[in-house]
Amino acid sequence: MEQVRQAQRHVEKICRRLEKPELSALEQCEADVSRLIKCLQAIEAERGGTPSLETAEGRKFAVEILLLRRGVSRAQVLLDAAGRFCAGWAHLVALRTEPDPAGGYTSSGAAVIPIDQGTVVTHG
Repeated sequence: MEQVRQAQRHVEKICRRLEKPELSALEQCEADVSRLIKCLQAIEAERGGTPSLETAEGRKFAVEILLLRRGVSRAQVLLDAAGRFCAGWAHLVALRTEPDPAGGYTSSGAAVIPIDQGTVVTHG
Protein backbone atom coordinates (compact mmCIF):
# COMPACT_ATOMS: atom_id res chain seq x y z
CA MET A 1 0.00 0.00 0.00
CA GLU A 2 2.93 2.34 0.71
CA GLN A 3 4.09 2.05 -2.90
CA VAL A 4 0.65 3.16 -4.09
CA ARG A 5 0.82 6.19 -1.82
CA GLN A 6 4.32 6.93 -3.06
CA ALA A 7 3.04 6.76 -6.65
CA GLN A 8 0.21 9.13 -5.69
CA ARG A 9 2.77 11.60 -4.30
CA HIS A 10 4.72 11.44 -7.57
CA VAL A 11 1.52 12.13 -9.53
CA GLU A 12 0.62 15.07 -7.27
CA LYS A 13 4.11 16.52 -7.72
CA ILE A 14 3.84 16.18 -11.50
CA CYS A 15 0.43 17.89 -11.48
CA ARG A 16 1.71 20.77 -9.33
CA ARG A 17 4.60 21.36 -11.71
CA LEU A 18 2.35 21.28 -14.77
CA GLU A 19 -0.22 23.72 -13.40
CA LYS A 20 2.17 26.45 -14.53
CA PRO A 21 3.22 25.26 -17.99
CA GLU A 22 6.80 26.21 -18.65
CA LEU A 23 9.54 24.41 -20.48
CA SER A 24 11.43 23.96 -17.20
CA ALA A 25 8.35 22.28 -15.68
CA LEU A 26 8.23 19.81 -18.55
CA GLU A 27 11.92 19.08 -18.15
CA GLN A 28 11.57 18.53 -14.40
CA CYS A 29 8.60 16.23 -14.95
CA GLU A 30 10.74 13.85 -16.99
CA ALA A 31 12.52 12.59 -13.87
CA ASP A 32 9.25 12.55 -11.90
CA VAL A 33 7.54 10.44 -14.56
CA SER A 34 10.49 8.01 -14.58
CA ARG A 35 10.18 7.58 -10.82
CA LEU A 36 6.42 7.12 -11.14
CA ILE A 37 6.90 4.40 -13.76
CA LYS A 38 9.34 2.53 -11.51
CA CYS A 39 6.86 2.80 -8.65
CA LEU A 40 4.02 1.46 -10.81
CA GLN A 41 6.19 -1.41 -12.00
CA ALA A 42 6.98 -2.32 -8.38
CA ILE A 43 3.26 -2.26 -7.51
CA GLU A 44 2.50 -4.51 -10.47
CA ALA A 45 5.28 -6.93 -9.54
CA GLU A 46 4.15 -7.07 -5.92
CA ARG A 47 0.39 -7.25 -6.42
CA GLY A 48 -0.02 -8.76 -9.84
CA GLY A 49 -3.28 -8.16 -11.66
CA THR A 50 -6.68 -7.11 -10.41
CA PRO A 51 -7.00 -7.04 -6.61
CA SER A 52 -9.46 -9.38 -4.93
CA LEU A 53 -12.51 -7.47 -3.75
CA GLU A 54 -13.43 -10.25 -1.34
CA THR A 55 -11.22 -8.90 1.47
CA ALA A 56 -11.22 -5.52 3.17
CA GLU A 57 -7.56 -5.10 2.24
CA GLY A 58 -8.33 -5.88 -1.41
CA ARG A 59 -11.17 -3.35 -1.49
CA LYS A 60 -8.98 -0.69 0.14
CA PHE A 61 -6.22 -1.39 -2.38
CA ALA A 62 -8.74 -1.14 -5.24
CA VAL A 63 -9.90 2.27 -3.99
CA GLU A 64 -6.29 3.50 -3.76
CA ILE A 65 -5.61 2.30 -7.31
CA LEU A 66 -8.76 4.07 -8.53
CA LEU A 67 -7.56 7.32 -6.95
CA LEU A 68 -4.14 6.80 -8.50
CA ARG A 69 -5.70 6.29 -11.94
CA ARG A 70 -7.66 9.52 -11.58
CA GLY A 71 -4.48 11.36 -10.66
CA VAL A 72 -2.61 9.88 -13.62
CA SER A 73 -5.47 10.93 -15.93
CA ARG A 74 -5.27 14.48 -14.58
CA ALA A 75 -1.48 14.51 -15.02
CA GLN A 76 -1.92 13.33 -18.63
CA VAL A 77 -4.35 16.18 -19.38
CA LEU A 78 -1.99 18.73 -17.80
CA LEU A 79 1.01 17.26 -19.64
CA ASP A 80 -0.81 17.47 -22.97
CA ALA A 81 -1.85 21.07 -22.26
CA ALA A 82 1.68 22.04 -21.22
CA GLY A 83 3.06 20.48 -24.39
CA ARG A 84 0.60 22.44 -26.54
CA PHE A 85 1.41 25.64 -24.62
CA CYS A 86 5.16 25.22 -25.13
CA ALA A 87 4.67 24.34 -28.80
CA GLY A 88 2.55 27.48 -29.26
CA TRP A 89 5.16 29.58 -27.51
CA ALA A 90 7.89 28.10 -29.72
CA HIS A 91 5.77 29.01 -32.76
CA LEU A 92 5.50 32.62 -31.55
CA VAL A 93 9.25 32.79 -30.99
CA ALA A 94 9.84 31.41 -34.48
CA LEU A 95 7.77 34.30 -35.89
CA ARG A 96 9.95 36.82 -34.10
CA THR A 97 11.12 39.79 -36.11
CA GLU A 98 13.35 42.56 -34.80
CA PRO A 99 12.65 44.85 -33.03
CA ASP A 100 9.33 43.13 -32.31
CA PRO A 101 9.68 40.64 -29.49
CA ALA A 102 8.29 37.14 -29.84
CA GLY A 103 5.03 37.77 -31.63
CA GLY A 104 4.18 40.76 -29.41
CA TYR A 105 5.20 39.15 -26.09
CA THR A 106 8.24 39.46 -23.85
CA SER A 107 10.21 36.42 -22.69
CA SER A 108 8.23 36.51 -19.42
CA GLY A 109 4.92 36.32 -21.32
CA ALA A 110 3.82 39.93 -20.89
CA ALA A 111 2.17 41.56 -23.89
CA VAL A 112 4.09 44.32 -25.63
CA ILE A 113 2.04 47.19 -26.97
CA PRO A 114 3.54 48.36 -30.24
CA ILE A 115 3.96 52.12 -30.46
CA ASP A 116 4.28 53.76 -33.85
CA GLN A 117 6.75 56.62 -33.81
CA GLY A 118 5.15 59.96 -34.49
CA THR A 119 1.63 58.82 -33.66
CA VAL A 120 -0.24 59.92 -30.57
CA VAL A 121 -3.30 58.04 -29.43
CA THR A 122 -5.51 59.19 -26.59
CA HIS A 123 -8.40 57.39 -25.02
CA GLY A 124 -11.05 58.81 -22.88
